[in-house]
Amino acid sequence: MQLIDLLETCLSSDKFTFVPHLSAIAQMLARAIADSNPEMKQKAALFAGRLCRELPNNVGIYMQATV
Repeated sequence: MQLIDLLETCLSSDKFTFVPHLSAIAQMLARAIADSNPEMKQKAALFAGRLCRELPNNVGIYMQATV
């Protein structure tokens, strides 16, 4: 869950640093959402939603498999 907190901080400071790494981030989020811990699922899903709202023109193709 600390990784999601770190990603939240990075997204707040400069969202465009995520663009070159969206594939890896989407894969990581997919694994976090599939986790058995309900807190992790919720935190990862909230972050995925925020990422999609912040970068709507960039994340579509990567987040399809995640959602």
